[in-house]
Amino acid sequence: METPSPDKLDALIEASLQDEAMLEVPLTLHRRIQERVQYAALHDQECRRFRFSFLWLGVACAAILIGAGAIVAVVNLDRLIRHGAAGWRGVADSFAMQFHYSWSPESGAFLLFGGLGLAAMTLLLAFLPRRKGHRRREN
Repeated sequence: METPSPDKLDALIEASLQDEAMLEVPLTLHRRIQERVQYAALHDQECRRFRFSFLWLGVACAAILIGAGAIVAVVNLDRLIRHGAAGWRGVADSFAMQFHYSWSPESGAFLLFGGLGLAAMTLLLAFLPRRKGHRRREN
């Protein structure tokens, strides 16, 4: 079967639709189309925002890992704790005693406030890229 050219196809469609009655367009058609276009644009914007947030999360995690790796590679922690500086052993003992006393019964308040502070910082970091990097543009 031979496919008709676009001009012949248009003429065929016009000829078959001549006898049909023209239906009225619903009054809300334009508004519904605009809403769907706005929803699609909002979906695209949210997808970009999601990718942007996870990109910065990946960058932050990579920076933390690289920084920690650099510290471990450059500083010989075992040697530094044992023989690193005069009086260093006293500092290490002081840290050990502070850690030991931090698990006393009075440490509950410190743990509570520390946890609340950590949660607040996490929320701040989670919402910081949205506020700074994405502003809605008005046309």
